[in-house]
Amino acid sequence: MSFYEKRKNLYENIEKNVTVSGTEGCDFIDVRKYAHLADGDVWTAAIQTAVDENDYVFIPDMGKTIYLDNPICLGSNKHIKVEGMQKIALVAGTNTCMLRNKNIISGKDRAVTLSNPDTDISVEGGFWTVTGNHMLRADKEDSIFGAWSVFIFSNVERITIKNLKIHDSHSYSVQICNCRDFYISDIEFVEAHRDGIHLNGPARYGIIQNLKGRDMGDDMVAFNAWDWNTSALCFGELAYIITRNLDSEDNEFRILPGEKLYEESENLDCDIYNCCFENIRGVYTFKLYGQPNISNAISKTNDVTGKLGDIYNLYFDNIVFPKIRTSGLNALPVDGMFEICANCKDIYINGVTMETEPESMTGDGIKLIKVGPLSATWTNGSDNPEDWGEVFYPDAICEADGIYLSDVAFVKDGKRVKTTDLSLLTKTVALKMNEDYPNTRPKGGTGYGTLKNCTVE
Repeated sequence: MSFYEKRKNLYENIEKNVTVSGTEGCDFIDVRKYAHLADGDVWTAAIQTAVDENDYVFIPDMGKTIYLDNPICLGSNKHIKVEGMQKIALVAGTNTCMLRNKNIISGKDRAVTLSNPDTDISVEGGFWTVTGNHMLRADKEDSIFGAWSVFIFSNVERITIKNLKIHDSHSYSVQICNCRDFYISDIEFVEAHRDGIHLNGPARYGIIQNLKGRDMGDDMVAFNAWDWNTSALCFGELAYIITRNLDSEDNEFRILPGEKLYEESENLDCDIYNCCFENIRGVYTFKLYGQPNISNAISKTNDVTGKLGDIYNLYFDNIVFPKIRTSGLNALPVDGMFEICANCKDIYINGVTMETEPESMTGDGIKLIKVGPLSATWTNGSDNPEDWGEVFYPDAICEADGIYLSDVAFVKDGKRVKTTDLSLLTKTVALKMNEDYPNTRPKGGTGYGTLKNCTVE
């Protein structure tokens, strides 16, 4: 059975369960009817009142930038459409998100599911900029722990976000979680400094497509089923999601499962499964590994996953690596274009093009697939080893069982040259303790990876 035959039923199942909001022909109210509520160029009250009193609100080209000094909150059946690239800016120092839904529920201390969700929401158009703001919380009171983005949508069903640009975010651009049936399309990240789309569990039945962004300083897309407690509203499974058509440049892509440990509630498996990724160019590493909270060493906390977590039944198609890098963000090591330190089963990868010559993949350097733990020291800017922390899980033991590669090629003399040589494409890692630590770094560890049932055709 071919790659596409295996994937067919899953792909069709996802597409038929995702709603794309269509607002053509709807009776939009021009926000300028509420201009008397604007405070100069600050239109927060005007837009919020228009949204509260109408289901469909249109923001035309004003010929100037308009500003927000608080988030616009959207309930059910609310739709905002912005003409073209009309610029909407967050007043410097506001430090909140720009858009959010009303009925967000916290998953900080317990597992959550959809509960009286905000439904049938759409946002279309506009150039949204947050220059002069850094901590983009859900409100000025910072009442929802882990909310940290330009757009924040959680506890939502049937939501569409499309045809817009997000500029200069030092938080995430779009944070979406505890959701079902979501469609995110045609977004450009301009001078972004954090994740573009930051997806937390639980979430299922979604399409993320047609994204652009370069040098984002973090992940273009992050599938964080488990996450740091400082970066997530909630936790849980991610499943039945298509991500396609990413025009990326020098970015990363995270796929992070795990087990959420609650102090007073049952622990929660945060697996990732039944997802498709296709037509992605410019991501230099897909990170399928656990990573503890980098602030653990600073705060002396222990925000870690209970176990590595499971990833299974993922499909990757038409993935192009124009740049091969051996180090990534913050100079952290990159050993694999698909770097695995999770328990993975049945990962299908088809149509890979590495725009490098095969000679560059010889020896113990970077490979297409790497299975095993990493070790790297985070010094926190201190010369005292007692202040240092481990970035990864160097004692982790992981297994990838069933990696199926097809149509994998290098580029030599300008031509695509296929290979079936697994020695060029895969490696496993077994770490050792560094007996000279902290004089030399990293500390090393005792973990190792196992690769079973790997084929290439």
